[in-house]
Amino acid sequence: MIEKKDMEPFYQLGRYRLTEKIAAGGMGEIYRATYMGENGFLKTVAIKRLLPEWSSNKEFIAMLIDEAKAQAQLAHPNIVQVIELGRDGNDYFISMEYVDGINLGQLSNKILRSNEKIPLKFIIYIISQILNALNFAHNLCGPDGSPLNIVHRDISPPNVLCSWNGEVKVADFGIAKGMHRTYKTCSSQLKGKYSYMSPEQARGENIDRQSDIYATGIIFYELITGARLFEAPSDLEVIELVKKGQIPHSLLNGVEPNLKKIILRALSLKKEKRYRSAKDFLSQLNEYAVKNNQLTSVFEFGQYLCRLFPQKERIILRDLKNNYQDRRKTKPLSSSSSLLAKKRRYAFLLRCHILFVLLLCIFIPGTTLKGKIIHSHTPSASLENLSNLEVNKAADQKPQDEEVKPAYISIQAVPWGFVSIPGLFSKKETPIQNARIAPGNYILKVFHEPTNQSLQKKISLKSESKIMCIARFGENPSIFCK
Repeated sequence: MIEKKDMEPFYQLGRYRLTEKIAAGGMGEIYRATYMGENGFLKTVAIKRLLPEWSSNKEFIAMLIDEAKAQAQLAHPNIVQVIELGRDGNDYFISMEYVDGINLGQLSNKILRSNEKIPLKFIIYIISQILNALNFAHNLCGPDGSPLNIVHRDISPPNVLCSWNGEVKVADFGIAKGMHRTYKTCSSQLKGKYSYMSPEQARGENIDRQSDIYATGIIFYELITGARLFEAPSDLEVIELVKKGQIPHSLLNGVEPNLKKIILRALSLKKEKRYRSAKDFLSQLNEYAVKNNQLTSVFEFGQYLCRLFPQKERIILRDLKNNYQDRRKTKPLSSSSSLLAKKRRYAFLLRCHILFVLLLCIFIPGTTLKGKIIHSHTPSASLENLSNLEVNKAADQKPQDEEVKPAYISIQAVPWGFVSIPGLFSKKETPIQNARIAPGNYILKVFHEPTNQSLQKKISLKSESKIMCIARFGENPSIFCK
């Protein structure tokens, strides 16, 4: 059981010291932790702990056990390894290999912000490593020799980890489908991130290994083009796009024809036209790399990552690992676009209200505008709001390139905390990275519930500025932003 140590930001779970929460989901939490063995032996690991509210739920316990069983059998250099399935009191947890690096979503975001592109040889390397992992998992057999038919079901950028040494590892087989499971989910239940689903998965149909191949094709397409394949304002719209499986070929116009053919085959709407296995996909990709001199190595890729992320930035990313935005099913609308849309809706409703009042004055007997004042209990009839109407009209007529661009804020708390910014959000759990915020002055509040410590700081955000804040709790709590 996790025991609180007064005024000390460490928590104990069996022989593991939990030092920082790095992610949280609907079922569990993931921590960076230190395994404390005999004679001072220490090792950094990742701990996935079932949330306390689910620790007595047999179905969720079975799901956690299934995940541990699946990953324990997936002993492969391109798959995150499980160390132990444990229990401490009522707390169930899995200890796993800790990958010191970034996920593919963070790498893509860095490249986009820099207006650069990942060199083709590294893109091919990343995809080939994913396919190596999938080929192993898809063909894994149980102790009796029967195939387990494991399908990952959530191949997406946050689940592809890249270490600073250049290793690429697939993580989170927590929702994997296969014969290893004791707890079964409904076949029509959607599992995974909608933007990286196959059409058959989005339709709720039975899926197989070709669904993972399609998801890998999506990642390949996005790394090559630098654009999202399936993107819409809502999850339902994303799912409809995925079901149709329409690929924008125009973004692939500059891609070498043979490479384009490989990508489009992986993204075939009809399964019979898609690669039948990860091995087939990998074989054709390797053949292309050899013929076009696009081979690289784990060492060269590691050097590329270290150049792209200097030491200081790597330390920051370590504290902001697996941020909540990476796990969103759809990309959020920008603050400026959302604000302008609200202004336009308000202006339209205000015009309708004023028109309605004028019609009442014309058609209702005894009512006239001449020499009389129209009294209204609604704020829209006031002179102040009529003035606001003109402001909103001006906003409607404002050129697109003059829109106020949002600022970005990243927030981390060590070991963890809840963030509140009045007027924006309340009690949002860390880590938070690149949250879009309208420029202005705000008060940032961070609260650490176990020790009842609270920190706050005034921050000023300018258009297109980026700010990072770190709150540290313990004996000498502090918060700083830069």
